[in-house]
Amino acid sequence: MEVKNVSFQYGREPTLVSVSARIPKGKITTLIGPNGCGKTTLLQLMTKNLKPSAGAIYLEGTDIKEISLRSFSKKVAIVHQYNTAPKDISVKNLVAYGRTPYRSFYKGLSQEDEFTIDWAMETTEIRDLQDRPMDSLSGGQRQRVFIAMALAQKTEILFLDEPTTYLDVRHQIHILELLQRLNRDYGMTIVMVLHDLNQSIYYSDEIIGMKEGRIVIHGKTEDVINRNTLYEIFGIHLKMLHANRQSYVLTVSEAN
Repeated sequence: MEVKNVSFQYGREPTLVSVSARIPKGKITTLIGPNGCGKTTLLQLMTKNLKPSAGAIYLEGTDIKEISLRSFSKKVAIVHQYNTAPKDISVKNLVAYGRTPYRSFYKGLSQEDEFTIDWAMETTEIRDLQDRPMDSLSGGQRQRVFIAMALAQKTEILFLDEPTTYLDVRHQIHILELLQRLNRDYGMTIVMVLHDLNQSIYYSDEIIGMKEGRIVIHGKTEDVINRNTLYEIFGIHLKMLHANRQSYVLTVSEAN
């Protein structure tokens, strides 16, 4: 996917200003930046939930505005930051909604649909929850269900907007390890918004750093994350440590 000179504004307020980026196929790309910098807006534009005020976004060389929503949904799936579902719907029935782009309105689930739903639940390790109603699940379990529903779309690209929000650290790691496994085992291209800098560094192949509606850094994680770029993005001096070929950020000001 390629973003070319995309701008967006709500009313007269510009949210994104001439943003360009190429999302590498088969990699994990994470968007970082301060609140209100345009991360979620860019994600919404790349998933056809918003339309650019200027510029264009291309998928396999085609402007996504020319791709029908049904066709687009067979190529791109998204897990939103805030996901809702009827309280009494079962896990399996919710995951089955992921097959909507492939189904006729008047037909039930095909054998392929059933196989894909089972695969999505098995992959996200929620098979034992399939008959449970959604309102009986923990936050971590619910997030896995929504990821399973996205997987049931059988797309090559998965977008996630802050997938670890409101989860304790154990469930955060479980979700990020799941995404890493999807990328490794199935070659899935993953694009996500994260706030935790160390998780962004550890689980990402590439980083897009944003500030005030613009992309200020973009590249391989080990090449673009350092004290200077973090200051450029967040406006605060942060200490960094390096151990076992891995960089870590101390999220306290150097002034302390």
